[in-house]
Amino acid sequence: DDYLQIYADKEYKGRTIIFPEYGNVKGKLCQEEIENIKANYSGLVSLVDKWLGYFLDELKRLGLWEDSLIVFMSDHGTNFADNPFGIMGKPSYSMFPGLMNIPMMIKLPEGEDQGREFNELVFNIDAAATIYDCLDLGNKDLDLDGKSILPLIHGNKKYKSRQYVTSRYSNTLWYRDSNHWIIFDLDKKPYAVFDIKKDPLCSNDIKGSVDRKIIEKGWKALLHDSGGKIPDYCENKETDAVGR
Repeated sequence: DDYLQIYADKEYKGRTIIFPEYGNVKGKLCQEEIENIKANYSGLVSLVDKWLGYFLDELKRLGLWEDSLIVFMSDHGTNFADNPFGIMGKPSYSMFPGLMNIPMMIKLPEGEDQGREFNELVFNIDAAATIYDCLDLGNKDLDLDGKSILPLIHGNKKYKSRQYVTSRYSNTLWYRDSNHWIIFDLDKKPYAVFDIKKDPLCSNDIKGSVDRKIIEKGWKALLHDSGGKIPDYCENKETDAVGR
C-alpha cells in the first residue's frame, strides 16, 4: 500500500483493483479506475526496484560488483486499455507496445562501455548468446537461436542489426520492423496493423488500408522464423498455457 500511495491520486475514492480483468474493458472500467490500476502497477515496479537495489548493494558489499555480468530484462509488459481495442492485461491477442516493448539492460564487468544506449530490435533469446560471448565461450558450436549483441555494445561497426523481430503468444503471431507492427492470427489474417513511423504508440489500426505487400512481408518473416510451418496449438487443460 505504501508503494501504491506514491502514484495514486489522493482524491481517488473508488475500488483498488489488484487483478484487473483481461480483455476489452471499455464500458467496464472508468478512466479513474484504470489510472488507479496503473498506479498500483507502478508501485509494484518500485517495490521490485527497491529490492533489486538491495541485491546490487550486497554484490558490492561482497566485493563481487566489478567482476559481475548482470542482465536485467523482462518477459513481457502489460496493457492498460491504451490501445484501439481497449484491451487490459495480456490476453494473447493483445501484442501491443505495452506488452511487447520490454527493457534490456546489461552491466559488463568493470563497467566496460557503461552508459551507452541503443534503439535496436533484439530478442529475449539474444541475452543467452550475449552472456556466452561475454564469458568468451562463443556460441558457434552451440545450438543457440539468439544473437550476441556484445559487438553492438562495444561499438563494432560490423554488427548487423536485426531487420525485424517476430513472436508468438498462444495462437496469435506478431511481426515488427522499423516501419510496421502487425498482429496476425493463424490464418494469415491481420488482427491489427500499425505504421509505427507515424504512430509509434500503435493508436491507429490501418489494416483496412495497408498495402498487401507489407502483410506478405510480415507473414514471410514469421514462416521463416518458425521453420516454414506454423502449427496450431491446442489448449492443455492441465497447464496455464497453450502448447506446453
